[in-house]
Amino acid sequence: MTDGNTSWDQGNISYRIVDVISLKTCDKAAFCERYLQPGIPCVIEDLVTEWPAFHKWDKDYLKQTCGGTRVFFHHETEGRTDFARPATQTTLSDFMVRIENGEPIRFFSPAHPVYDFVAGNPIFTDDVWPRTFAHLLPGGRFIGLDRLDARFWPWLPPFPPQLYVANAGSLSPGHYDEDLSHTFHCCFWGNKSVKLFADDPRSRNAMRYLSDIDLSQPLDSIHLKRHPELAGLSGWSAWLRPGQVLFIPSRMWHWFKYEELSLAYVVRARSFNSWRAYSEFARGPQGPPNTFPTHADLWRRVSWRERGLWGNLLVTFERPIILGTWVVMKALYLYFLESGRRRRVVSWLAERWGPSRVGRKTL
Repeated sequence: MTDGNTSWDQGNISYRIVDVISLKTCDKAAFCERYLQPGIPCVIEDLVTEWPAFHKWDKDYLKQTCGGTRVFFHHETEGRTDFARPATQTTLSDFMVRIENGEPIRFFSPAHPVYDFVAGNPIFTDDVWPRTFAHLLPGGRFIGLDRLDARFWPWLPPFPPQLYVANAGSLSPGHYDEDLSHTFHCCFWGNKSVKLFADDPRSRNAMRYLSDIDLSQPLDSIHLKRHPELAGLSGWSAWLRPGQVLFIPSRMWHWFKYEELSLAYVVRARSFNSWRAYSEFARGPQGPPNTFPTHADLWRRVSWRERGLWGNLLVTFERPIILGTWVVMKALYLYFLESGRRRRVVSWLAERWGPSRVGRKTL
């Protein structure tokens, strides 16, 4: 296992090397204590090497088994995804040929059934064993669902498993996963470099600025002049290789650079099991009231037969559904806000008058 205390400075940013661990020497209890609970990233070197997908999913195999599958992609400009242009639809086989030829394109997937070619192909479920991650996660269910169950997205995290293919030199802009999930980034082929930073409200503006910068290069004086808070910033750095899995804790900002043509399978796990934490997710950027308009717009692009019950309901009653969802989420927020206030009032009374003066009924 590498020493995560090893660090160096790169243009006024201090980086620690991400630990590389083996499941042979790091069990579930140790993983939760050292990495998951304190929110520290790590690279797991023997978690997916036994998966059939790791040995079978080369470019030729994907073309032969599911080459006719519909996929959507975006063009890239200087390594960055060009979301200003609409997504282009083609087959997986054509996409693989074009990306092998060096065309600057990459998959685009908003975790929506119209775009999710992974869920519709048996090899993407039969050749992977996502339950592997359950052996590393703490127990607990939320409304009957375990941490890896993505069936209720976008009502409830986690974001469904996704496949990512990117060309050499492509950058994945730095970002937070707004569904608040823990992320397991499984690298099947192609080396990539990663930079990670813990969530800190004091540096969020700086992180938004860094999202469009190539962090493999030192920051220059222009960057530091615009954002002085970048000086002294501390994070983690990793080099991810085929067969390795990068664990990204919930709320951690992360940035990727694909050094080679790369394929990764990404699995997310819900980080919470409480209604209080759910109310925080629901009010965030990927909460249902903010996600439903995008989903409704995507459903409108396909026939009513393809939409299914939920898609047709959302298209037909978009505004009432969004309004009703917003009311429910607001009520949850106010309930937990008020319960917090009640506890503070009871605590204040107990300190002022003593436990004997504050009846059990009040609590």
